[in-house]
Amino acid sequence: MTTSDNSADTNQPDLVAALAAIEQDDTVANRSAVLVALATSPVTVILDQPWDGASLPDPDTRFLLVSDGKNTEQAMLAIFSNHDRAQRFSHDVDLGNEFEHLVEVSGSWSLLGVTEGTGVMIDPNQPTAFRITPELAAQLRNDVREAMDRVLARQDGANGSPDAEGG
Repeated sequence: MTTSDNSADTNQPDLVAALAAIEQDDTVANRSAVLVALATSPVTVILDQPWDGASLPDPDTRFLLVSDGKNTEQAMLAIFSNHDRAQRFSHDVDLGNEFEHLVEVSGSWSLLGVTEGTGVMIDPNQPTAFRITPELAAQLRNDVREAMDRVLARQDGANGSPDAEGG
């Protein structure tokens, strides 16, 4: 089971635990807990080129997209609650030689990979699969961007940057 050793709030569920809770009791509260856990837990994504997970990725790097079940026209960003689930998926599904790079990132960072009209599928093709609609995925991505902008503005202000006033 994945743990969030670097989580500031130990009362927050990790993503694996939140997904397990939804399997037992699919409630609004448990669905909300999955979204919180996604934003605060490490996750694994599958990329088309190597990346260390710390530096900025190459701008041409692509995230693995999957379809939304029977709705094969709906692109969904594939996010995995842990490395083992990502590895199992990559072995069970023919990804060709294109998407071979499993990288652990923060869940909030992974949401920055959401593009216009794309949803999120956590643990695709697995019993714990969890779907986030394109509309909600876009809102979550925008929330992460706004939070990052606030942090950067505070850092600029602390460094005496004149650009901090506009943030």
